[in-house]
Amino acid sequence: MSAFIKTVATCIDRYVELRRSLGFEFRQQAATLRRFLRYLQSHQVSGPLTQVMALDFVVFTGGTVNGRAVRYAVLRCFAEYLSAFDPRTESLDRRALRRPRVVPPPRILNDAELQSL
Repeated sequence: MSAFIKTVATCIDRYVELRRSLGFEFRQQAATLRRFLRYLQSHQVSGPLTQVMALDFVVFTGGTVNGRAVRYAVLRCFAEYLSAFDPRTESLDRRALRRPRVVPPPRILNDAELQSL
């Protein structure tokens, strides 16, 4: 196991512990970070966390557009934390994967609904 992966593993544990100590449940996010660690181990990554690496992981894991955006957001926040321990960590672009804005279709009220308002 590379020094980079050891650092990431330690930082993930500390980051999850920190977020939970602040009152967050942090279950799905922790699972995403652990999945990211397994991805790094299986691809034998030895370098710093980069934008390309984060996007590769998000695309590799598949899922919906919204799910990928959520996973990327988790990695982006973790990258900020990791940069304190590994200054080579890239700042992940906030706009690289955005959550799609779902606008519900307009609803036309009938006469009875209008009167009840």
